[in-house]
Amino acid sequence: MTEDIILTLLNVVWGLVLTGIGIEMVNNPPSTNARKWLYRGLFGLFGLAVIGTTFVQSARTANQQEQARNETHADQLTSQKQISYMTGKLDTISELLTKYANSAGATPKSDFTALAKALAGIAKPDAQARPASNSRMLSDDQARTFSRDISTLPPQAFFTITETNDRDSSSEQMMFTNQLSQILKAAKWTNLLEEINSGRIKKIVPIPFIKPASQHGIILYSPQNLMRYAIALANELDKFSIQHLPIRRMDMMGGNNDMPVDFIIIEVGLE
Repeated sequence: MTEDIILTLLNVVWGLVLTGIGIEMVNNPPSTNARKWLYRGLFGLFGLAVIGTTFVQSARTANQQEQARNETHADQLTSQKQISYMTGKLDTISELLTKYANSAGATPKSDFTALAKALAGIAKPDAQARPASNSRMLSDDQARTFSRDISTLPPQAFFTITETNDRDSSSEQMMFTNQLSQILKAAKWTNLLEEINSGRIKKIVPIPFIKPASQHGIILYSPQNLMRYAIALANELDKFSIQHLPIRRMDMMGGNNDMPVDFIIIEVGLE
């Protein structure tokens, strides 16, 4: 917000300066070529300044709008999953209550005991449900389910990027990155970062320019030919209500020596 205010004030200042130069030219018309070129240079300089600050401000506004859309999309997905989950629970409870109300031949006490046990079973957390905390860590059963689902696809290569403030290995994002890497490795996927660090891959894997992930956010980057695997990975994240931004297509590394991408990048944002 502060930067936006500064850019707006700069635009106002540049406009006032240009206005002042124009008034000065009217009151004291330039009589020499040197003075004429001075005015022209000042107009050009401050005109470019207006264009520059306007461009930066527009780019920032576009990025903020895109981030807001991504966050809204993630919130909508989470809300839809929570509504679907609760709707299923309520439907099951309604069926049990209807069955209890229409039951005949059993004593009220035995009916009530059976109903209480059934309702208690429904009230237990679903094995697929996420913990009621901000942590993205999965339980062992959830991790096995994740890996089993991904293992139905042909193994792919992936590269992880983790946003941290101090590279603290005990931070939530570092632990989640390690867990996600283990899940994919169990599904026979190849962790390029580990391969490079161990020396099994000699060449350096070039990484393109990436955009910072929002808090509790994950961004997947994928070339077109691997998009179906990136989508499957995103679907697994959705299954466990792990927030992520829309997949970003990435076919070339960029630069003077463009090379095709043959792996998926997983960027884990700060907690």
